[in-house]
Amino acid sequence: MKTEYPIMALLGIELFLRLGLLLPYIGKQGRDLIAITTIYRPIALAVFIVHTCVTMALVDYPYPPLPGLLVLWGLTFFGLEIRRSRGARTNVRAILGAMSGITAFFVIGTLVAPTWIAVIRPAAHDAALVPFLFWLSWEALQAWRGSRNAHYLVAGLTMFCALIALIAFTHIYSRYPEISLAQIGYHVEAIIWLRFLGTGLLSLTLLALNNVYSQRLWRAAVAKRRAKEVSLIAALGEIARVRDNETGQHLVRVRLFVRTLARNLARKQQLAHGNSAAFLSALTRASALHDLGKVAIPDSILLKPGRLNPGELEVMRTHAGVGAEILRAALDAQQGNSSKVLVLGAEIAASHHENWDGSGYPAGLSGTAIPQSARIVALADVYDALTSHRPYKQPWTHAEAQAHIIELSGTKFDPEIVAAFCEEAETFNQIATRFRDGKTSIWA
Repeated sequence: MKTEYPIMALLGIELFLRLGLLLPYIGKQGRDLIAITTIYRPIALAVFIVHTCVTMALVDYPYPPLPGLLVLWGLTFFGLEIRRSRGARTNVRAILGAMSGITAFFVIGTLVAPTWIAVIRPAAHDAALVPFLFWLSWEALQAWRGSRNAHYLVAGLTMFCALIALIAFTHIYSRYPEISLAQIGYHVEAIIWLRFLGTGLLSLTLLALNNVYSQRLWRAAVAKRRAKEVSLIAALGEIARVRDNETGQHLVRVRLFVRTLARNLARKQQLAHGNSAAFLSALTRASALHDLGKVAIPDSILLKPGRLNPGELEVMRTHAGVGAEILRAALDAQQGNSSKVLVLGAEIAASHHENWDGSGYPAGLSGTAIPQSARIVALADVYDALTSHRPYKQPWTHAEAQAHIIELSGTKFDPEIVAAFCEEAETFNQIATRFRDGKTSIWA
């Protein structure tokens, strides 16, 4: 088999690999990706792709200057990109000017004195690759130190190995400047593998940096979605606050009660959905949406100062299902981007009036069939109702409310949550006192 065949096959594989690295710039997020990576990344990729194509075209020529110059240009944009990505200032004009001068020197020299240029070309190429070796590795290391992103470290290490392989390739190949690659015979295998080890590692470096930028895009998308979610939940929470017929600080206190109970359960590994800080935060924020469905209750019932008659009570009870429907509709509007706060809010709105023994509404759920989030909010909501002033009753003392909740353990409330409440009773009392109606609201 001729030597050119494996060479061309490996070059073809390399070309497809590098074209694959360019694919993210062709998709819908291409402009966003270019904006994040700056213009240097697409140029560097394009130069390396052209370098592979030129190598394929000149595979039988004895060390032409163009592939070596393309490698140096690709590495130049590579270095500029890494510097830019870590926020370092760079005199771009000076660097590009110096590279243009080197390129002009070798192009003109090849036309005017090809024999002389052929002699100094390998040594000059090595002399350029050595500073690139240290510069690019140093830039990658600094980028890693600044961001602690492991992909920068991978990029630096693979780039260091790649340039070592390219320097070794130049040294071996420069011993046979007058012999074509297809004629080297015994030494061709070592040269081929050094060549593709170097270029393959550079492609891996580009892939590592692609991961850096993919992470940035992902974080930007998450932040954008998070901002939309926060705005939506804030709007829904404000609607719930304005339409709530309870006392002014009711939602503030309920949030703090729920957070207290959730933290207690998390410490004891009893929180069903997980003990992470993100889940605790989502549960706390979702609790403010428990009575969102009251937006659909007529003012004549919602704002009635006294107790409701049986017919009015049935209308009032519809707020649980309405609130859940609103929040599920908001979830559907997220177009597949599930929001933990809205998911928890929907299950809380639907089930926070269910009772442990199955006597609650709207679905008559019992025991652990009631979502734990709703069971937590149910206790917090009732405690606040008992200890707050109403037109038809005076506020209960903390001791009276605690005794009543303990009495309802196993019937209305989950015994496990009642136990957590008893352990946190003093904290409940402090919250109820600090955030009683008439004091300044501080949202947790």
